[in-house]
Amino acid sequence: MISSPASSALVAGIKKLEHNNHYHQHRKLSSEALGHDYEAVVTELTCKERGFTVYTCTRCGDTYTDAYTEALGHDWDEGTVTIEPTT
Repeated sequence: MISSPASSALVAGIKKLEHNNHYHQHRKLSSEALGHDYEAVVTELTCKERGFTVYTCTRCGDTYTDAYTEALGHDWDEGTVTIEPTT
């Protein structure tokens, strides 16, 4: 009998061979672990909220957040008088 679990991001595939006339099993590494394959989704910063990037592995769903950028804050000018004050 031969069985072959597939490789994933973190686990190597194993090919298991069983022989009918032997009382032991032979295991052979059939493929290396594939490693993570991350896709990035960027959330842009605003004047009130910081920006960041979420990375998600397409193979196993592992995620992490990185590349934080601080919020811009408000950049006020001197303003414009729209109604004169009364005295």
